[in-house]
Amino acid sequence: MEKINKTSRDLKDEGLLLKLSGEVFSHAEVLDGIVGEIADLAGRVRLAVLLGGGNHVRGAGSGLSGEARVFADRMGMIGSLLNGLRLESMLRDAGICAVHMSAVPIAWVSRCDPVGARDAFNARKLLIFSGGTGLPYFSTDTSAVLRAVEIGAHRVLKGTKVKGVYSDDPEKNPQARFFKELSYAEALAQNLAVMDQTAFSLAREYDLIVQVFDVFCPENIGRIVRGHRVGTTIKRGVGA
Repeated sequence: MEKINKTSRDLKDEGLLLKLSGEVFSHAEVLDGIVGEIADLAGRVRLAVLLGGGNHVRGAGSGLSGEARVFADRMGMIGSLLNGLRLESMLRDAGICAVHMSAVPIAWVSRCDPVGARDAFNARKLLIFSGGTGLPYFSTDTSAVLRAVEIGAHRVLKGTKVKGVYSDDPEKNPQARFFKELSYAEALAQNLAVMDQTAFSLAREYDLIVQVFDVFCPENIGRIVRGHRVGTTIKRGVGA
């Protein structure tokens, strides 16, 4: 495995939002590694972490509609809040006091505030976002892009369990082609399952870079922050 230099001068502070699915919270060893990486970067770069809640309940993709979907999404938001509290506690154990903001109103956690969040982000305070957008029918991909726009992050890191973006599901099709880099136009034209269309449209509108990578691979977060090519990078093409 490639070794990385962990000196501060090699860090690229371009403003990052890391989106973690709830799935990582079901793998204790993986979660411990991710928390260690986040703690190592805290205070040294502008970093925010947004959490899904799919390890508890998943609204999107449930096949539910109408009122049933509303309640499923609300339960998913609460699951995300539970993950946020768990991450906050683990970071405190590592000596890091994060600023936890949730779209779900609760006395123990700050309510999401774009102005306060941007101030904390620019001061290099580690941010945790939970509760999605606080509204049903919006995915955590969409909330990740929305929070990135609000705080002025330049890049959204979408942690997955595969290397990056492929032409087909690599677990079902071993011949699927891996993409190192894509433009938004290419991803749309090829109908690639990067994130939902609402998130994708918002990211393109605000010229965010989306980086899809394997978060289960140790030290990948640190490699990205240090400018290494990891996973798939999606950005606006020249003249687009």
